[in-house]
Amino acid sequence: MDKRRTLFGFAVGVGLLAAASARADHVLECDKVQLPSSLVICSESELLAIADERGQVYRELWARLDAAQRAALQADQARWVGEYATRCGVPPDRPPELPPIPSVVDCFKQAGRARIAFLRGYSPISANSPIPPGRSSDDEVLLAKSGGTYMVPVLLNGLLPLPFVVDSGAADVSLPADVVATLFRTGTIRDNDYIGEAKYELADGSLIDSPRFFLEEVRVGNHAFHHVLASLAPVKSTPLLGQSFLSKIGVWSIDNERHVLVLGSTTTTAGADAWVVPPISPIPPVVSETPQAAAFQDGLRDRLSWERWFVRTAGSFKDGADYWAGQRSLPNPGSCYPSGHHLGDWTTGCLAAKRLLDPTDVRRKSEPEYRAGWNSYHG
Repeated sequence: MDKRRTLFGFAVGVGLLAAASARADHVLECDKVQLPSSLVICSESELLAIADERGQVYRELWARLDAAQRAALQADQARWVGEYATRCGVPPDRPPELPPIPSVVDCFKQAGRARIAFLRGYSPISANSPIPPGRSSDDEVLLAKSGGTYMVPVLLNGLLPLPFVVDSGAADVSLPADVVATLFRTGTIRDNDYIGEAKYELADGSLIDSPRFFLEEVRVGNHAFHHVLASLAPVKSTPLLGQSFLSKIGVWSIDNERHVLVLGSTTTTAGADAWVVPPISPIPPVVSETPQAAAFQDGLRDRLSWERWFVRTAGSFKDGADYWAGQRSLPNPGSCYPSGHHLGDWTTGCLAAKRLLDPTDVRRKSEPEYRAGWNSYHG
């Protein structure tokens, strides 16, 4: 059996919650809307009902916040509105297809429900909460209490908010199958994110084989961590932030008196923990006067990003990444699964390099100036 089907076939088959019923009074005036995402919402009664519920939850939350907290919420809401529709296939700069295709409707439903859950559990740090000397509010994330357990609010792949338990004893980030199904349906987890299976020990001592895959982004507070390894867990399990995430933070702690997660400086690991993919170092864009010059600088900047990432890898992981870097321009490139098998860190490195290089290869092959910038690098 194809192991990718094991992961995503199982996850997508999980049933998800139904939306609230529509009401007569709607948060959107559908005879006046022009925004593409609003046009999609107004074309489907269940989407309209979800938007109504989301608007009501937002208003209730707004009434409980002070001025500084409202500003933070408003900024986060604007970010979410600007991102979720595009991720669902409805960009803001062109008219949407109406009626929308089923996959777009389903994506909008999942995004709307997830946002409602996020808003209901929203717990901002109060401006009056004392912060210890030498620490800023950007370093802290307020924990939300749920059933006697303190949870960390996390945003997955820029789309799905979810509360997690910090578990330093867990090897990876662990996601329930229905969460994986949502991310897969919205296109933020793809087949090539899958990197094989590993054995995990459950609390009762039993061992299970669980599919593993990369999350493009795990955001906690104002800190974003990229290419985080995760594994699939049963539907009713608790989402866990394990070592594949914690190892990227560096120094971290939990302040039990103030109920906050304190994040330190980020670090990257290679070698023994080579499957923790080093993040790409951001390089400021160079301002240029012409589109051609801009494409050249883009190519050079992306090449620098790749080289900085590659030099921080090691061992079999690096060998796999190097293999794909040499294969990708061939007429018939090889596979990261030689003979159809996953080769551990080697395959993981190969797949990670493929994910990083695929977008650059598209521009390398179609834009001469970008290609010239990429090739101008001399290490």
